[in-house]
Amino acid sequence: MRCGPLYRFLWLWPYLSYVEAVPICKVQDDTKTLIKTIVTRINDISHTVGR
Repeated sequence: MRCGPLYRFLWLWPYLSYVEAVPICKVQDDTKTLIKTIVTRINDISHTVGR
């Protein structure tokens, strides 16, 4: 039986438990920015390929 992922998770658990929560509005803002960036890059790539 392979338990590698479980052992890695258990090893990281002390660090994960001390991480402070991020406000949900910050996560939402970052998500919107990331989506806009990805869409812009895809549009740029699709326009340069068509030339």
